[in-house]
Amino acid sequence: SNSFDPKVVLFCNPLGQKGMSSWGSASAAIAQLWGPGTILICWDYRGFFESDDPKRPRTVDVRNHAEDGAVVLEEVVGDKPATLLVGHSMGVQVGLEFTLLYPEKVGAMILLNGTYGHALQTAFQPILRLPYVGSVISSVIQWFLARGHEDILEMIRRFSEPFIGILFQMMTVLFGSKSLQKLYGKDYMLKAWQQYLGGICSNAKSMKAFLRGFQDLDAHSTGHLLYQISHPTLLMAGIWDTLTPAYTMLVMKRQMANARLVLDTFSGHFSVMEHPELVMTEIAKFLAEEVPNFRRRTGSQFEKPSLKKDM
Repeated sequence: SNSFDPKVVLFCNPLGQKGMSSWGSASAAIAQLWGPGTILICWDYRGFFESDDPKRPRTVDVRNHAEDGAVVLEEVVGDKPATLLVGHSMGVQVGLEFTLLYPEKVGAMILLNGTYGHALQTAFQPILRLPYVGSVISSVIQWFLARGHEDILEMIRRFSEPFIGILFQMMTVLFGSKSLQKLYGKDYMLKAWQQYLGGICSNAKSMKAFLRGFQDLDAHSTGHLLYQISHPTLLMAGIWDTLTPAYTMLVMKRQMANARLVLDTFSGHFSVMEHPELVMTEIAKFLAEEVPNFRRRTGSQFEKPSLKKDM
């Protein structure tokens, strides 16, 4: 009918993902609550997959991705804002940038397993940030990209490929969801990897785009502007996440006025696949019980009239 007003969800992908391949549990929880008329929007980042190498790498960064997201949103639903923005990993930085650039286009956020910026400076440091680790990782990436060592990249790719299966078998044992193993088999996480990063690691050209993506995530930060975000936000972090350690989301929780943080003791960087039961439960609770309590005071400011912010 003319009164039907569908919800709009904008998904911000992790680095290397094409399409909606890892969003199963999140989209299922949203669809169960909001119904089949919900509009789900997702886009592939510029510079990846079938895209040519950028003539000007400066035009491929987190801000550009956020601006592309705004164009895609407008193409699909016109001036209608996203009722909900969902981001995972790199998508957390893209989502935060999008919300700061276009606060009126976002109603609420769900941010999973990510950080607010300078991603390499905390990567592989799950307990606390250590000196020089981020600089070393950044220097190695720069060495590969600046000197054009495609042959070395290809050798690394070929050498590491057999170990990927072993790694994901271990991850499935340690963190895998029993429910998803019953549905998709014990190798479901390996299959997800192949859909998620299989294309990006299929050749040296794609791996270079992947490494440039890490550089962009390390150069970018919204940390100094988090206090400006008052949108109702659900943050979810895995205790065993080594790529974007959980303590970075503690910083986000302290700075963002209306954010709630869920720390998952049974997942690492892929909570949507490792512990979908918790992800679906928390999303349903957030959308059904928390978001309705907020109202938009201005284009960028939200408030909770009846309840004080939880400490």
